[in-house]
Amino acid sequence: MRNKALRTMVAFIMSAGWLLMETAAAADPLQVALDQAAAAYHAGAPDAAIDHYRKAIEINPNTPAAYGGLGFVYAQQGNYAEAITAYQQAIALDPNRVDA
Repeated sequence: MRNKALRTMVAFIMSAGWLLMETAAAADPLQVALDQAAAAYHAGAPDAAIDHYRKAIEINPNTPAAYGGLGFVYAQQGNYAEAITAYQQAIALDPNRVDA
């Protein structure tokens, strides 16, 4: 009886460990950076948003959404040269992007 209880407990712990590992893997760093950028912008922190968009670009330089968001924040700040550069990169990666 004791061995069965021990085996059940070990199986439960292993299952919980797998669940935690799968949950951690589901937190995509790129999506986290994009979400943080949008949240920072909406919270009135455009410089933090720019930092998060740049982090997203570091994670995956082929992410049009990061360049599009970066261009938007730059445009809102009146930094049009940087906005154009970011938008051009977004369009180069995805010519069908509406936001860029």
